[in-house]
Amino acid sequence: MDFDYFKDIGTLKMYIERVKDATESFLRELSAEKLNRQIVVPWGDRADTHISLETVLCQIVIEDMLHYGELSAALWQMNLEAPYLGFWRYKRMNQL
Repeated sequence: MDFDYFKDIGTLKMYIERVKDATESFLRELSAEKLNRQIVVPWGDRADTHISLETVLCQIVIEDMLHYGELSAALWQMNLEAPYLGFWRYKRMNQL
């Protein structure tokens, strides 16, 4: 990823929309067979650590919650309110 590509907020928003659309398309096409597919993960104990796609997707949710918690805690330590916007709120705002 060439981060110099993002020269303004408009460019970033276009990228976010492309990623969102690709993600929603991928999730719509999921099946039990696809969820069981084994994936090699670079952060495993060994170079050839395999986990299922289902496990990867669950880990993404847990990782997301962890980072929201970290950011919220850091902001609270600065006496600032965390500007949490959960994905369901994002989706609802964009469907109006």
